[in-house]
Amino acid sequence: MNDNLEKLLECEICLIKYEEPKVLDCQHIFCKHCLERLVTQTRVGRHYKIACPVCRKISKVPNGDVANLPSNYLINRLLDFRSTANSKPSCGNHEGKILKLFCLTCQQLICRDCTLIDHRGHNYDFAKHVFPGEKEKILNAMRESNEKILTLEASMDDFEEQKKSLDQNAEEIKQKIDDFCDETIQFLKKEKQRLKDDLQESVKTQKEKLYLEMRYFLDSLDYVKQRLGVTEHILAKVSDEDALLAKNEILKQLDDINCVLPHLMPTPLMKYDFGADDMLDVINKIEASSLQ
Repeated sequence: MNDNLEKLLECEICLIKYEEPKVLDCQHIFCKHCLERLVTQTRVGRHYKIACPVCRKISKVPNGDVANLPSNYLINRLLDFRSTANSKPSCGNHEGKILKLFCLTCQQLICRDCTLIDHRGHNYDFAKHVFPGEKEKILNAMRESNEKILTLEASMDDFEEQKKSLDQNAEEIKQKIDDFCDETIQFLKKEKQRLKDDLQESVKTQKEKLYLEMRYFLDSLDYVKQRLGVTEHILAKVSDEDALLAKNEILKQLDDINCVLPHLMPTPLMKYDFGADDMLDVINKIEASSLQ
């Protein structure tokens, strides 16, 4: 038996010849005793499962007993053939009888005694006569499998092409993300400077207005102080008669001063803010910029 066939009959867990090979749902085959060590119980529902050591696909284990998993007929037959390569197959129902006939009705090997009881009236012939036709069926099935294998191998090129296309598409999107973010950052920097410049210009205008008001207030205060000083001088230096003569004019000037004084207050300053409306305006500008 060649090395490839020997390798086919090795369990991928224990790396020795299969013992009671069992098949998982993913069609991977392992020894029964190897799988028994891999059975686990789910937390919900108290079910049993096995994660395939090769592909990690989950297979259910009825009642937690690996013996309930299906056996692989082909592997078992190859193992039997390996151990009895030089012996003739014997009938399991009739001791010592060789399986020389093939029942075409039941599609199985039989002995002469089988034709008298279990396969009576069936269509059968010698195995050596039937084998060429059955072998051709096997070869046709193998050719079909080989064609499918070639198709699948060709599909691998499609997978590689899709992977390459996916990577390329991802790189293009990454570049677009970088470009968008860089442009947005530059836009925000310019918008940040514009907002600060607008604020500074507005503050400058308010300060100029405030300075003019201060000059006017200072000039008004100087005028009021001068008039009060003159009035104090008159009261202190002139005679009572002269003071009485100037009384009406003095009172009129003082009345004018008292009317002006309450208005010598600075105009309330405008308060600045940067709120939701300003932020929304910037966001709208970013969206408009990105659409261009």
